[in-house]
Amino acid sequence: MKKIMIFLLLFLPTTIFGKDITKESSILVNDKIINKIVDNNELSYSTIKTSDIITVKSDKNIYGLYIQYELKSGKGTIIYDSASINVGENGFLHEYIKLNSSTNELEIRFTENTKVAEIYVLDDGELPDFVEIWNKPLDNNSDLLLMSTHSDDEQLFFLGLMPTYVAKGANVQVVYLTNHYDNPRRLHEQLHGLYAVGIRNYPIIGIVPDAYSTTLEGAIKNINAAKLSVDDVVDFQVEMIRRFKPSVIVGHDELGEYSHGQHILNTHTLKIALEKATQTDYH
Repeated sequence: MKKIMIFLLLFLPTTIFGKDITKESSILVNDKIINKIVDNNELSYSTIKTSDIITVKSDKNIYGLYIQYELKSGKGTIIYDSASINVGENGFLHEYIKLNSSTNELEIRFTENTKVAEIYVLDDGELPDFVEIWNKPLDNNSDLLLMSTHSDDEQLFFLGLMPTYVAKGANVQVVYLTNHYDNPRRLHEQLHGLYAVGIRNYPIIGIVPDAYSTTLEGAIKNINAAKLSVDDVVDFQVEMIRRFKPSVIVGHDELGEYSHGQHILNTHTLKIALEKATQTDYH
């Protein structure tokens, strides 16, 4: 007679979400509900104008907000009781704002038109896993500078590098050559991925639009079409090297891993930038 073995799998929650009180709060823009900023979807957004007033109310004490933007943060002010606190000053796509004291009602006013994707209301419980608390980039204090080309390259080609050296206590700064302003999903994924492997200092987003080619020449044609030059890319990388003063710089394979032109360009210009960065007369 065959023995029958039964395995029971118990799925237990690993995170206490007590701090997220968004669903128990009221978030109105000019006294109207705007679903796109409370739909738990970072890819939908609403444009908040400078004349708009966002009002947040809750029966529970509000200790902080977590705001996700569409492409970049806009500058503004949170006003509550007799206090105020600035938002959007660092340009972070995902921004955690801790209030100096709790309140049951606050207003948010932006000084520039701002595309807001999500607003989460937080009490003083344990922070939910989705909240990312970003620090400013590591100016003058980088042990390792990772010069990734695209959002996802840092995970595909350098994944072990980041968690390994973060675990060793190294200051790791990530700089991207390209931006993905035409695809906000990749901007959000970029931050989620970095945060998951232990990066806490905000990355630098580059000057080059994403474009595909299989050669260095093709990549140069693409940046020229975007009204950029090889010198512009070199200047950007020199600025990053001088700004972060890393002990170690990590870049792509010279052949672009799978012959991606922008990967090849990134390493081609980086080799030039390494020489230029040490020249005091190079500006």
